[in-house]
Amino acid sequence: MTRYRIPTRKRLLRRALPWLLLAVSCSLSAGTLYKWVDAEGNVHYSDTIPPEDARYGRTLLNEEGLPVERVAPAKSAEEIARERQTRMREEEERRRREEQEAQDRQLLNTFHTEQDLFHSRDSKLTAIDQLVGIAEARMDHLRLQLDEKRHQAAELERRGEAVPPELEEEIRTLNEQIQRSRQLVEEKRLERRQVEQEYAGYLKRLRELLGTGSDR
Repeated sequence: MTRYRIPTRKRLLRRALPWLLLAVSCSLSAGTLYKWVDAEGNVHYSDTIPPEDARYGRTLLNEEGLPVERVAPAKSAEEIARERQTRMREEEERRRREEQEAQDRQLLNTFHTEQDLFHSRDSKLTAIDQLVGIAEARMDHLRLQLDEKRHQAAELERRGEAVPPELEEEIRTLNEQIQRSRQLVEEKRLERRQVEQEYAGYLKRLRELLGTGSDR
């Protein structure tokens, strides 16, 4: 391996320059020559790259001493980490953009006008309201039955008679049915609010895509 190192001090450089030019000339006539600068700013010429200097950027010179290829310095751990984070952010942005484009296409395919959206929203809300009405009517009916059964149990207790297990079971069952109906009503009312919020978001985006701005 032929290797030459140029010190950074100007005086030494002037003294060594004639020998350097001669060495470079000999190396170029032999073929490949690399040029690189180490961390201290020292310039090196060599026909091979020592392993300890492989991390530095280098330039391949041709037989005329002109640069023909540039190899960038090895990246530090911090640079690699930053590049990885940048790629991750770009990938996340690309994924979100593609998801939004897919959602926009689906929105436009589903609702061609605002009236289509209003009709779909109102149909869902009406169906939910009907279920709530049915559940509330059932609760009213169950409460009447429960009041009647409780009255029967109270009458037996006032007469000093034991409440039959069958009557106690009926009271327990009616309480459970009322509780389930009440829970259903609460769930449907929550669903109604979610549908309203969901369609409000659809409407806002549809108006952005269609360029409209009417309210309803």
